[in-house]
Amino acid sequence: MVAALTAAVPALALAEAWLAQYHGPTQQATAKQWLQGHGSQQQIQAALSGVLTQIWRAGFQAGLQAVAKLGVAAVGLLVADLLKQLAAEWLDEITDTRLDRLAAVLANGGTAAELEAAINAVLADQHSAQMIAQTELNRADNAARMAAFRADRVYRVRWVTTSANPCPECVMNRDAGPWPLGHPFPSGVIMPPDHPHCQCHLEPA
Repeated sequence: MVAALTAAVPALALAEAWLAQYHGPTQQATAKQWLQGHGSQQQIQAALSGVLTQIWRAGFQAGLQAVAKLGVAAVGLLVADLLKQLAAEWLDEITDTRLDRLAAVLANGGTAAELEAAINAVLADQHSAQMIAQTELNRADNAARMAAFRADRVYRVRWVTTSANPCPECVMNRDAGPWPLGHPFPSGVIMPPDHPHCQCHLEPA
């Protein structure tokens, strides 16, 4: 993900283009609007799309394998359809989050060299990349589980925590017991992940 983003967004060229129009600190909303007009949003989204598609595909396979071991038949499910669904729901949001971070960098101002370094720091943020990868892998895993449950007419599920120290919201969802498939759990989501780095999953109740 880091390699894809740094290759897609030329940091120095972006910094110089920004400084050609703006000098000194400015509003983050102005910087974000400028990035969108400059084509940075499309560059980031294209880079993320390729990486996320690979992550989601791996997550789908893991989820389908997991439910098969539980005796759930995932007949007729098309991974391509699941990919389209996740991309439609989450690609824009993930792209927008990264764009907001770049906008904050530009809005703070600085020299071309300072902005280049700050832009590269955002694009090469390993912690953020790992968080996105883990969260989206689990999202795809659970999306595959839900699709398989629907196909096999599993109507009730339970929220399973796997972390040694689950968060309060995930504990609340787990303790809710058997739950109607597709209905929001007490925390408001219909499936894991409930938060970044969430490791929970659904199983038939």
